[in-house]
Amino acid sequence: MYLLILLASAAFATVPIAPSFPGCGDPETPELCPPDLEEDWELINYIPDRSLGSVREAELELGSGIAANVAFETTTGRWDVILAVADSGVQWHHNDIVNKLYINTGELPPPVCEDGAIAEDHDCDGNGLVNVQDWAFDPRVTMDAGRDEGDDTLDPSDLIYTVWGEEWDGVDNDGNGYIDDISGWDFFGRDNDAWHDWSRSHGTHGTGVMREAAAEGKD
Repeated sequence: MYLLILLASAAFATVPIAPSFPGCGDPETPELCPPDLEEDWELINYIPDRSLGSVREAELELGSGIAANVAFETTTGRWDVILAVADSGVQWHHNDIVNKLYINTGELPPPVCEDGAIAEDHDCDGNGLVNVQDWAFDPRVTMDAGRDEGDDTLDPSDLIYTVWGEEWDGVDNDGNGYIDDISGWDFFGRDNDAWHDWSRSHGTHGTGVMREAAAEGKD
């Protein structure tokens, strides 16, 4: 395990809570489950008909899945839960994780919003959380500032490679021992860019893990 990147942005205002899905789990009523589940029944406590003969009667009620539907009855996720992925690094720009990648506001100046105002709480769009989209209208940030592979996408690497000025660049503003750790940390390369440079033998495994763990839904 070489690189660390964090997913899911911490909220500053009201935390957006994903809806609950009471009743999810019955294969006869797939509409009661999250719309992008796509009847992926191994996620719930359901045993397909073709497998019934191989399951002991005492275990039929338990099912063969991971019983995610039990969690779905409460919520399908919270934006204030942070996941740490220690793996081979990340390809920042994938559309299903780019808005889920953690932004450490302690290492960044407040963004300039669309109306030219400064968002002191870093939440330009007022949705109760902070992600890279809060810098979408900041004139200091461009989509081609970061890694070339993501030049058509605003991603955390654009924030990492933006020149913010002496007050912010090269300074451990949040005092945690890691300089400019804007979105995770590369413990192998010992820098603040957790791109998957060090994963030549493992492809983009870290990105895949992130997409499985916390990809943006309904995409």
